[in-house]
Amino acid sequence: MSNPRTQAWLYLIVGILAVIAGSIYLLVDLGQGGSWMLFDAAIVAMGVFGIVQGVRSFTRLKQLDQAAKTDPPDVTNVP
Repeated sequence: MSNPRTQAWLYLIVGILAVIAGSIYLLVDLGQGGSWMLFDAAIVAMGVFGIVQGVRSFTRLKQLDQAAKTDPPDVTNVP
């Protein structure tokens, strides 16, 4: 993706949806004693990873924005 902010939002949204879906599937499998619990736990783990990646991306973007505001580029040294 060309826009890092869009990618960060995508990580967050997909991560939250995966955690919700994986949690629902885990609860359903707990009631039935299903053998798919490993895959449901993997969905939750991938969702948590997506949320962490989204938060890290937003933190990095915020740091880059603050650095750009506090240290403007030097345009006086033009050849």
